[in-house]
Amino acid sequence: MSHEHSVRCAVCRTWTRSVL
Repeated sequence: MSHEHSVRCAVCRTWTRSVL
């Protein structure tokens, strides 16, 4: 697994939290 995966997961979570 690459670090990008971790970063993307964190960004996705933050974006979802902001939208919700």
